[in-house]
Amino acid sequence: RIVVHVHERAVPEVPIPIIYEDEDYLAVSKPSGLDVFANPSGGSVRLSVVGMLEAQGYEGLMPAHRIDKPVSGVLCLARNKRAISRLQRCIKRRKVSK
Repeated sequence: RIVVHVHERAVPEVPIPIIYEDEDYLAVSKPSGLDVFANPSGGSVRLSVVGMLEAQGYEGLMPAHRIDKPVSGVLCLARNKRAISRLQRCIKRRKVSK
């Protein structure tokens, strides 16, 4: 049995700017250098966009897509299952434009 202990890197003093917010959706400006999702094996739980937003009081957010760690850009998140389903369906059908 192998046990791996990973220390999480310090959370940067980078705010996550909110671009749009309503009861179903949240759009944020993801800074480069942050994972979208928590990655405990890589040492990033709070050091992720979702983790940092949870620390600001946003609970249950579901990213509709991903953006690679070194890339900045607009990240769309849903606040409930109905909203994530609708948003992902629109993305898949190319009804969303950049």
